[in-house]
Amino acid sequence: MKIAVTANGAWEAEWLANTLNSRRPDLLVAADGGVLALLAAGRKPDVLIGDFDSAPPEAVNRCRAEGARVIAFSAEKDATDLELALSWADEELRRAGAAEEILLLGAGGKRMDHLLANVALMLGFAQRGRRVRMLNPTEECWVAGPGREEITGRAGALLSVLPLSVEAVLSYEGLFYPLCRQILRQNGVRGISNRLLGAKAAVEVHAGWVLLIRPETG
Repeated sequence: MKIAVTANGAWEAEWLANTLNSRRPDLLVAADGGVLALLAAGRKPDVLIGDFDSAPPEAVNRCRAEGARVIAFSAEKDATDLELALSWADEELRRAGAAEEILLLGAGGKRMDHLLANVALMLGFAQRGRRVRMLNPTEECWVAGPGREEITGRAGALLSVLPLSVEAVLSYEGLFYPLCRQILRQNGVRGISNRLLGAKAAVEVHAGWVLLIRPETG
């Protein structure tokens, strides 16, 4: 089962439509104002979640009338609308016994505090065993913990690896700047703008947690 969640960040209708057509999720979940992105792309959510301070009433009513499940929350809550949407998607996947990652669309841009909070959410879900892959019109990113990440793309494509833990111990294969069990620190920038030497590369996380960022086209 594949689930995509749309956020109320930066997005382009044509990009979103093309991404959904290529990724073909089974369920579409909109986090509050993220419903506007879906409607602009000619799609509607299966589930709409939030306190609806950014989704116009007419959009909510339209989705409800067309069969979407609407889950409303009070504006006075401890979780963001996106956290609620991701939690719903995670629970749905767990009920289905599915190990698939959650696709998060349009969660970048606009407010810096929201972007940093969204990365924090990705880290929290990764630490609980659920990968959230964020796609924006210009890049994709995901959180990785201990283990090996296989990277595919084209020679010369950018790849940045940023520690989210205080330290991360890393090895690289197939990247222009290699590492072998070396430490990258949260307060440093050594992991920025590496490049693939060929069509395949690998990042081994021996300890810690990192954010991997690459152009959306690979």
